[in-house]
Amino acid sequence: MKIIYYAGLLLFTTIMAACNNSKQDIHTEIHSEEDIHTDGAAHNDEEGAHSPDEIIISKEKAIEAGIKSSIVTPGNFNEIIKTSGKILPAIGNEQTITAPTEGNVIFIDNISEGSRVRQDGCIAHITTKKTVGTNKPDYIEVRYEIAKKEFDRASVLVKDNIISEKEYNDAKQEYEQAKIDYETLMRRKCKDGLSVAPSINGYVKNFLVKNGEYVQSGQAIMTVTQTQKLYLRADVSERDLYALPNISSANFTTSYDNKVYELGKMSGKLISSGKSVDESSVYIPVTFEFNNTGNIIPGTYAEIYLISTPLKDVISLPVTAISEEQGHFFVYKKTCEDSYKKQEVTLGNDNGKMVQILSGITPGDNIVTEGAYQIKLESASHTIPAHTHEH
Repeated sequence: MKIIYYAGLLLFTTIMAACNNSKQDIHTEIHSEEDIHTDGAAHNDEEGAHSPDEIIISKEKAIEAGIKSSIVTPGNFNEIIKTSGKILPAIGNEQTITAPTEGNVIFIDNISEGSRVRQDGCIAHITTKKTVGTNKPDYIEVRYEIAKKEFDRASVLVKDNIISEKEYNDAKQEYEQAKIDYETLMRRKCKDGLSVAPSINGYVKNFLVKNGEYVQSGQAIMTVTQTQKLYLRADVSERDLYALPNISSANFTTSYDNKVYELGKMSGKLISSGKSVDESSVYIPVTFEFNNTGNIIPGTYAEIYLISTPLKDVISLPVTAISEEQGHFFVYKKTCEDSYKKQEVTLGNDNGKMVQILSGITPGDNIVTEGAYQIKLESASHTIPAHTHEH
């Protein structure tokens, strides 16, 4: 009986011990999962989470897209007067090309307005097969030969007092004029007639006759302009008269390229500023002279940024930093190595290259100056991969 009692007690003790071990194991397992969860949360807190309005672009992708940023620092700027105007050839740097004789004018191939021409380089020829009169090449040659013979004869006769000094001088004058015409003819003569050439280097400004048209001797057929010096004429409105005394320089753009030209880098200088409004116009002309260091075409219109009163401690950014959406303007602030945030700004004056920022950013902000459009496209396309932290 005692044996059965002790055997039962032993069995009960064993079962209870097994249950306790099982509960302990379950508790330990749950605790471990909680620890893991806590550790994971701590990890996330350490790494930091990006806010929903941030745009994530990896450093490698930013480099590939040409995205660049810089720290905002206040600096010098100027009041700007935006207006329009025209690019003009400098006075004295144009030449009107005339026909050396009558005939049909034939321009050389591939010449057009804006084409570059060289001094004494043939730009056209005048056919002379059907020409008549004193400018006909055959007449000029015959006249020269006759004048030369008469002058040689007079040189001998005047020594023997057979002819008077006046007759000798008349023969000499006729010979010298005929010689000039003949030498000019020889320089211009070609198989098709007489060549036409400018006496300056420059560009074709315009044609005054059509190709193949019959022209008279001395008739204007083309205008050539030199472009070493050009004028920029800005038309200033009456409401901006107050700023005229402070205008020092200008930037401008043309319709045929996207470049911003800075007169300060083109030896530009202010040469005149109107003092009154013309009766036929409501604008006052302000004129600059500058060296044509690019392919600027005289006669074209320009958008002009007149640079006026200096300003200090102004926040300004390149125009490439600005993006527009429905009339609102934005920049992209770099918040960390791979994230950007869109920031609305209020714009002030701009000079074609830099724009004044009135509000929206502060000194020390890291703002994207190049590649803002790429960030805008990435944000709109939703193709940016989710930001992860893999180890």
